[in-house]
Amino acid sequence: MTPEMQFQCLLVCSDAGVYTTMHRALQSFSIAVDHCLSGTKGLKVLEEENLDLVVIDCQGETYSELLQKLSAVSKKPKPAALLIADRELHCGVSHMFLSKPVTDWSATEAVKSAYSRMLLNHRLHARHALYERVQAKDHNGRTYNVIVTDLGEEGFGLRATDLLVGTTLSLQVHPQGLPVPVHIEGRVIWTREYGMAGCEIVAMPPVDRDVFREWLKDHIRVRKPLIPV
Repeated sequence: MTPEMQFQCLLVCSDAGVYTTMHRALQSFSIAVDHCLSGTKGLKVLEEENLDLVVIDCQGETYSELLQKLSAVSKKPKPAALLIADRELHCGVSHMFLSKPVTDWSATEAVKSAYSRMLLNHRLHARHALYERVQAKDHNGRTYNVIVTDLGEEGFGLRATDLLVGTTLSLQVHPQGLPVPVHIEGRVIWTREYGMAGCEIVAMPPVDRDVFREWLKDHIRVRKPLIPV
């Protein structure tokens, strides 16, 4: 994701016709494009950039090492992969496939599917920054005064002391724009000596979850496509 809230794509392609068509389709979805002619050069970009999508024109042998590296990426969310080839490839990478010849229509449909996947990944992993003082309780009834620093679909951050990894906390949050407070149970999965902690959400009442997801949609934004999705 770029600072302008655009999804970031690495396009690995040496075919001028395929590049032109794919670049046009990606731009229509407001996706920023970093172009490399070979998989070898693409490896460096994959290592250095926080990519949301990798599009690879799979011709010759220059892409095989890039595919291996892509399958081993541990970052979350993991970049979506769109492979362009004469026939569908089974290469160990969870990917989407675009068959040649690439047309404006087929490229747009492929990027539309990729965009939907990226949007879902972003909403699952992105965090909305907060600064909300709340009381949290563990299963033994002990109370902690904490500050919720960020909040997302799968977890939240805390500023707190004396928390242990594995502790399950129950708390209510009511950030600005949320119509009602929501109840969350979270498990501490990491702590730092300087008083920060990260929690995964383990339970939330279904009604609260629905309200919370609608709030997240409004507060975790991406740059809108230039065409209807």
